[in-house]
Amino acid sequence: MTAPDLDGAIATQLRSLVDRGDISILLGAGASMAVGLPDWETLAVDILRGSGVIDSPDVALAFLRGQDPMLAVEAARGVLSNEEWHDLLAAALYSGSDAPFPSALHFAVAQLAAQRDAGTTRLFTLNFDTLLEEAVRLAFDEIGRPQHLFTRASATPRGSADSLEVHHLHGVISPIAGSGHSDVILGLSDFVGLAERSWQYGELQQAVQRGPLILAGTSYRDPDMRDWIYDLTRSNRDAHVATLLARASMGLSRAQFQHVRDALVAQWRAVGVEPILLQDHADAAQVIRELTFVNMPGYAPPRERAARVWQSLCSRFEALQAEHALALEEDRQELKRILGSDTNVTLWVADGEGTLVRWAAPDRIYREATLLKRIPANHDSPWIAGQCLAIDDVIAKEPVEDPGETRRWRSVVAVPIAVTIPGGPQFTTAVISTATTSPLKDHDLDAWYELLGVRANLWSQRLESLPPA
Repeated sequence: MTAPDLDGAIATQLRSLVDRGDISILLGAGASMAVGLPDWETLAVDILRGSGVIDSPDVALAFLRGQDPMLAVEAARGVLSNEEWHDLLAAALYSGSDAPFPSALHFAVAQLAAQRDAGTTRLFTLNFDTLLEEAVRLAFDEIGRPQHLFTRASATPRGSADSLEVHHLHGVISPIAGSGHSDVILGLSDFVGLAERSWQYGELQQAVQRGPLILAGTSYRDPDMRDWIYDLTRSNRDAHVATLLARASMGLSRAQFQHVRDALVAQWRAVGVEPILLQDHADAAQVIRELTFVNMPGYAPPRERAARVWQSLCSRFEALQAEHALALEEDRQELKRILGSDTNVTLWVADGEGTLVRWAAPDRIYREATLLKRIPANHDSPWIAGQCLAIDDVIAKEPVEDPGETRRWRSVVAVPIAVTIPGGPQFTTAVISTATTSPLKDHDLDAWYELLGVRANLWSQRLESLPPA
């Protein structure tokens, strides 16, 4: 499911979570990888190379894959002083990203905390960065709600009684060289004996006693996490732990994912965790956004809200085809100023039935909705517009191997269009894609993104203002 296809079955699962009391969210590496921070393998290779124990990236990768990677990084720590080790961790974690900004998943969690009553949301992360704290500050500032925020990475100190604590279960690494770190858990020696004799386990235990714990963006490979969750669900039959499990993280095709659905559900339930199966990483952020709304009167899941937008378009098909073609021509004229004369623009809209539809273009008027082109909307869609809707982020590509008409285009930039309509929170249900016949390197991408963002906001307003079908 892409965000506009999250349906009533997902809504039922979410209601069961909200009805159980306080909500705790635990974020894994997926939240920060989305904004350029490294995955475990990349981080470990950079640590091995940065320490000087292995020079070649290929050898370092082979070294990791041939044994327990948590043991492998001990080779680097063993040749460095504490200060050198701390600085190397910061360099390896932040070298690939200049001043990383929180991801959609960070913001979804932060907004959930800002919208709920004080003391009813607990925040946990396995990540070393403080992007979740940054998102929380921005979310609370946006609604003008004061908040005392405390970053916790050890048993003590603790935040004040009125503070919102972000529990860093594996410690914190500052991006500033020389500023040190806080109780980083990275190598095998850090993990051994940690499980049940730790403040982390105690805090998670309190969390599941007060309500559900939702895992998001984690592969569940950390040995302490496996021990903690298994012990929590085994020792407390009322504990409710759920995981947001995306097909995108598993490398499976859509057909393969469907084939193994029952096996996935069975394996997670066997270890006491309820899986919520999704297609793409961005769906996890949308699921968390929905939590605040699922029990409100008049709530409708994203799939139903997407269908309402689509039905509103189709109910005034002829008039809107002419109106939207003219609006897209205005977009194209604006884009021509920075991209050149051979430029095109297309508006795609989700139909609430699992596909993305080419709704309008500046150079043609469609006569029937049934004749409109429909494409798959997933992270592995052969169409850039379909990928854009699925990942809910800007995409810039040179579609050399794209199907059909797109083969003449050398550069494509697509931007998601989010709307807020009655029945739930904001969600992405459309895409505006633009294309030129020259390579991406020939263009000022920042100017392209900025202009397209302005035009996408106008389309958001148009879609939100559509009268009901």
